[in-house]
Amino acid sequence: MPLFPDVIVDLATSRLGLGTAGGAVDSSRLVFRVVALMSCLQLKDLQLARSGRTVLEHLDGHFQAAAITALIGANGAGKSTLIQAIMGTLTPVSGSVECQVPAARRAWLPQQLALDLSFPMSVEELIMTGTWPSHGAFKGYCGAHYRRGREIMQRLGISHLAHRPLGELSGGQRQRALIGRTLMQEAELLLLDEPFANVDVDTVEILMDVLREMARKGATIIIVLHDMNQLAKLADDVLILTEGHGRWATPDALADRQTGLSRPPRLPLTFPGSV
Repeated sequence: MPLFPDVIVDLATSRLGLGTAGGAVDSSRLVFRVVALMSCLQLKDLQLARSGRTVLEHLDGHFQAAAITALIGANGAGKSTLIQAIMGTLTPVSGSVECQVPAARRAWLPQQLALDLSFPMSVEELIMTGTWPSHGAFKGYCGAHYRRGREIMQRLGISHLAHRPLGELSGGQRQRALIGRTLMQEAELLLLDEPFANVDVDTVEILMDVLREMARKGATIIIVLHDMNQLAKLADDVLILTEGHGRWATPDALADRQTGLSRPPRLPLTFPGSV
C-alpha cells in the first residue's frame, strides 16, 4: 500500500518545470501524491563518523519528495557515509535522520553491488527478489508478481534477457536489471551511488527516464553523480558535501558557477565555499 493516497496537487510550475512554451500547464502531470507537499526525509544537525574520525557535521535540511536530489562531492567527502546513515546502517554520533518511509520501501543501489556472478540467478529471478522486503523471501510469487516483473523488464528493454544468467550480462544490462529490482520493490525512497558509471549511453538514457518517472509518481530519489551534464538533465536539487559540511544548491546555480571553466564539465567541481 502507498504511504499516502493519490490526490490532485496544484504545484508551482516554476518549481516542477511543468510549463509549456506557451505558458500552459500539462494537467496530466499535476497528479502527485500528498507526499509532494512535504518532505519524507530530513537531516537535523547530523554528525557522522568513521573509525573515530568525524566525516560530516552540522548537516541540516530536507530532501524534496517527488523529486531527484544529486549528492556530490570529492572522493572521501562522505557521500557513502551519508547514504548509509539514511538507510539506517550507520548510527549518527549526534543529530538525527528522520525518515517517514517504511524500511520495506527504501532501496539502496551501491556503486559496487555485492553480486556473486557465479550464482545461478537469472535476470527475472533478480527482479523478482524486489518483492522480498514486503512479501518475504520464502513465499512463492503470485501471478500478479510475474506480470509486474514482465512489465518492468519490457520497460527497461531487457525482456529478451529474462532467463539470462547474471554472469553473462554486460555492465549496462546488469544495471538495468538492478534498477528493475527497485521498481519491483515499489521503493518510495531510492538511493543510488553512481548508477551511470561504466554503462553504455542507451542504458543511461533509459535509467534517467525511469528515475524521472519514479519521481513523478512520488518517489524521493537521492543519486550520487560525478557528471555535470547528467546532473543538469536529471536533478531538481543538489546537496554538496565539502570539508565535512553540506551545502544545498540548485542545478542552475551550480551550472552558473561552472560557466567559463575551461575543463570538461565533470566533477570534482569547484564547490561553494572551497575558494
